[in-house]
Amino acid sequence: MSRVPEGRLSRLSFAERKKWTGFRDFITIANINTIHGFCASLIKDNFALLGLDPGFGILEEVDSKTKLMQLAQKIIEEYLLEPGNTQIADAVLNAYSSSIVTSGELSEDIIAAYKNAREKDFELSKLRDLTISRHKAASDVEGQGGGEVPPGLNELEIMAAELILKLHERYKTFKEKEAVLDFNDLELLADKLLENEDIRNRYFQLFRYFLVDEFQDVNQIRGCLKSCV
Repeated sequence: MSRVPEGRLSRLSFAERKKWTGFRDFITIANINTIHGFCASLIKDNFALLGLDPGFGILEEVDSKTKLMQLAQKIIEEYLLEPGNTQIADAVLNAYSSSIVTSGELSEDIIAAYKNAREKDFELSKLRDLTISRHKAASDVEGQGGGEVPPGLNELEIMAAELILKLHERYKTFKEKEAVLDFNDLELLADKLLENEDIRNRYFQLFRYFLVDEFQDVNQIRGCLKSCV
């Protein structure tokens, strides 16, 4: 309101003043929200279609980060102690030293890869098989003189794929138990809801325009949301 002072409006023609006064008044009733606020509202309005508890909570980014770190560290510890993983674990530790674990570097990398995969809505259940298939293809190329694979790299990536999947399963179980959604869940579930034509049409009636600030920072899922509405 203060950015459109009355003194400036008074210098405009009647038609222009009416137009800009209308714009100013319209802003006061606009639904101004964050992308996650919009997603949460959409989900709360349609929780039954998703089979959600209507009283679901939202896990703040700092709490999500803390929980993921706790889970990642626990999963890595369990993985290294599992007798069936000895060969892969030894190959990784011999190639990169134990500091990759003790420094927290592996935990951070696993979490970063997991979050990146979720932002792209990647089907995590296929990650390990895809990783093994890619390494087999790379080994075939290497055998034909296509370059040597660094020692321990194949084992590290296979181990990382297994750890990411375990992290996903543990984190999902935690959220279901606590009845909470994180920011990425909000985006994915809102995107799923907007695939429903009736819901899309309802929101077309509610909102005439969508203004997205800092659009260059929008990820793939948020881009899909924008396309849907």
